[in-house]
Amino acid sequence: MALFFQEFGEIDTPMPPVIIVHALFGSSVNWRGVARKLAKARKVYTVDMRNHGKSPHLDVMSYEAMATDLVRFMDSAGVEQADIIGHSMGGKAAMVTALLYPEHVKSLAVLDIAPVTYSHRYTDMLDCMAAVDMAVCHSRSEVEARLKKGIPDDATRQFIMQNVIAKGDQMAWRLNLPVLTKYMDEIVGFPVTQVEGHHYDDRVTMIYGADSDYVKASAGPVVRDYFPNSEFISVEGAGHWIQVDQPELLVELLQTSLM
Repeated sequence: MALFFQEFGEIDTPMPPVIIVHALFGSSVNWRGVARKLAKARKVYTVDMRNHGKSPHLDVMSYEAMATDLVRFMDSAGVEQADIIGHSMGGKAAMVTALLYPEHVKSLAVLDIAPVTYSHRYTDMLDCMAAVDMAVCHSRSEVEARLKKGIPDDATRQFIMQNVIAKGDQMAWRLNLPVLTKYMDEIVGFPVTQVEGHHYDDRVTMIYGADSDYVKASAGPVVRDYFPNSEFISVEGAGHWIQVDQPELLVELLQTSLM
């Protein structure tokens, strides 16, 4: 199984490339702006994770599977080692990759997520998306109109709408909604049993939004159990979507943390 990816930068540098891993319901498209800025100094890859974007739909959505996908992508791209940036679900996938395959990871930048289980289930959102009869929708506006009651927040709805594509004369989801729904408990969790006894000793930068509730002080000891060489950086004026709320500052922090 090959992940879809986009490549940025023509820089000839001995520095390893950067791989950016998106969040749940996201895709590589969300990170093109950050990737282009980082690519001024080094090569950058953005990937679509399984069951997202243009990558294949598969029946499993575990973090171990996602970590294996990333390593296989690196092998296929001829990348021995990379700095990995992961946001939310992508941050957990990046952390599991570092724990299970540390030789492939030079450093980590984890954005607004911790290696813990969350209460966010996204059940209402998934139910709302699944309830849309795409066979009778012939435009994006028709899909959005059906989503509006269940997803009233405009920014959230527009983010979800990035996953709507045209197939012939009707609309379709890029996302594999049934599998994401089936694996939601694992996605909001962390595979503690599978990574038990593992730790990653190279540099890890935990960047979190000051206005977000995803990373709390209580997560510090858990993070350092897995990642003893970790530091936490709070971004003022940012919530969970740091790349949207503080894009320039985030790029500066990433450039510093990945040097």
